Amino acid sequence: MPHWPRLPGAVLILAVASVLALGACARVTNPSPFDSGRSTAGNEQAATAQILPIEIHVNGFHMTPSSLTIPEGRPVQLVFENDDAVAHQMTIPQLSAKVLGAAEIAQITGNGTPSGVSEILRKVPDSEVSFRAAPGEKVTTTFIATKAGTFQLECTTPGHQQAGMIAKVFVTASSASTASPQATSAPASGTATSGGHVMAPTTAEGAAHQARDASLPSVGAEAVKQISLTVTDTEVDIAPGVKLAAWTFDGQVPGPVIHVRQGDTVQFTLTNHSTMAHSIDFHAARTAPNVNYKNVPPGQSFTFTWKARDPGVFMYHCGTAPILQHLAQGMYGAVIVDPVDQPLPKVDREFVFVQSEFYLTDSKGLVTTNPQKANSGNADFVVFNGYANQYADHPIPVKAGEKIRVYLVNAGPNHFSAFHVVGTIFDHVWVDGNPQNDLHGIQTWTVAPGEGSAFDFTLSEPGTYPMVSHSFADANHGAVAVFKAEE
Repeated sequence: MPHWPRLPGAVLILAVASVLALGACARVTNPSPFDSGRSTAGNEQAATAQILPIEIHVNGFHMTPSSLTIPEGRPVQLVFENDDAVAHQMTIPQLSAKVLGAAEIAQITGNGTPSGVSEILRKVPDSEVSFRAAPGEKVTTTFIATKAGTFQLECTTPGHQQAGMIAKVFVTASSASTASPQATSAPASGTATSGGHVMAPTTAEGAAHQARDASLPSVGAEAVKQISLTVTDTEVDIAPGVKLAAWTFDGQVPGPVIHVRQGDTVQFTLTNHSTMAHSIDFHAARTAPNVNYKNVPPGQSFTFTWKARDPGVFMYHCGTAPILQHLAQGMYGAVIVDPVDQPLPKVDREFVFVQSEFYLTDSKGLVTTNPQKANSGNADFVVFNGYANQYADHPIPVKAGEKIRVYLVNAGPNHFSAFHVVGTIFDHVWVDGNPQNDLHGIQTWTVAPGEGSAFDFTLSEPGTYPMVSHSFADANHGAVAVFKAEE
């Protein structure tokens, strides 16, 4: 499954065609760690299944997939195919690993027993996973990661990391990773199990991520809007092979888009099915926080009413302390209040994007939020609508010459968005989405955490137009989308 290249400036534009052309052809084979328990058709099959095969393709200084999830203690065969015109010197720094030679691989594939792996773990010294791939070359390296954690597969050639040659490597703790596969019950087909946590494999057949519909939902005609949100603890996909144990509104990150008109009355109910207290904070409302933004205990509901007096693009989020933790765990969404007194010009297409960050740690195979990373702002992913690079993998089709409006909410919790669409200039930037705050001819506009704005533009000719945060460290971590303009 391809991902948008993490590239700066002109290099990013030049790489559009190559990345999109890569398409579904780029694939990593990452079956369940216990798949070998499903086949007993001869010792050779069972033995070969002891080694977990993973493929990485690089094209346009971008690795596909852009993240890997592997179990601690399990032999991994990493196949790296370099489709670039330059060599790449790859390494996974700080990863504790046993790099296997031909003798060790033969030992595993020769008998397929757990004792073969255990003996290797005892005898083979730790060494760095490092290899060089010449242009057009396919390189294979086999290793066993011996310590869980979050790492990076990166190119050490000067300038290549800045151009996008970085992929996340999540090593999940698993006491069962070297256990006999015949003694372990196999999980459902199409999943990978580690440490008791079920993860979506990075590229299992039929497991491709479906991009979230970014279209602005319609607004009802009724003057009183009945709106309810339910808080649940839900695992959500945020990147290939990465499920976050999230706290959610209605089981999704971000929560549902709320669309009302200026002057509407909102009768709102928050129901808490989580295991801890949560609350709501509507940036679009004028109301006393101590009255209506109070904590709702588990198993209870709370209803209050507010009036959408102000038009604009607003954020809603959980306001329960510590707010940083609740935001980083996924509790936010967008509110669009259409202006009535001074309507915005009509456009052909309207889209809503919520930019946000994820700060990850792994505990026994469960991916959750790392508060220390969140405090430091050291994000693992920066995304639009909850999933890294999803609109680069699945470009949004539009027509050349259409008037397009993007409503952007920056949920943060920490990073500013330097919002930019490559290949055009914003005809209007409606700051906070308010028609009285109208700017013209803007190339890039900063949207702070907790802020929103509306952007009007036209894609003048057919082609692919990246939409990014021009803070390219964030674009490199997933804050990229693509509009595909057709005739």
